[in-house]
Amino acid sequence: MREQDVQDTVAALITAWHRYKLGKASEAEVSQWIDMLATRTNVETFGSIGEVVPFKPFEHFPITPINKTTSVEIVTFGVRAIREDGSHRVLTKAIVKPQGEQHG
Repeated sequence: MREQDVQDTVAALITAWHRYKLGKASEAEVSQWIDMLATRTNVETFGSIGEVVPFKPFEHFPITPINKTTSVEIVTFGVRAIREDGSHRVLTKAIVKPQGEQHG
């Protein structure tokens, strides 16, 4: 992806965000630009809120101490970059809690 394409998309996202804060753009409009930027830069979210998965220390950030073999529940999804070879690099770890633990 060309740097100018990324800059153009970021500029549109910034404009949409400011319009949203002024009440002149919808959440859907801002989401559209976020999704477009993520697609153009090969960035995606991983983990669904409430999903129970095995704990992976390189992908998950626990909000309370956990046992490494514990299944965890996703509280907030993570974000990763997809490389050309299909592998990924975690940009933001998913926030997790031990399965079944209440979180306020």
